[in-house]
Amino acid sequence: MQEQRNIFHGGDEQRIDLFSDYEITYWIYELNCTEEELKQAAKTVGPTVKKIRAYLEEMQADHLSQV
Repeated sequence: MQEQRNIFHGGDEQRIDLFSDYEITYWIYELNCTEEELKQAAKTVGPTVKKIRAYLEEMQADHLSQV
């Protein structure tokens, strides 16, 4: 039997399924980023939430320090 995922919990909280529209929608909201930023982060560091979160936070910090 296939495991059901809940959009409000983001599905599998360890990895982001970039082929799932509802997971993308959930994680762009949760991580406060755009879909492009999410996909670029996953392409750079892989699909794990922990690595993507750290990557996005680093990118945000870099951006703020340049302003």
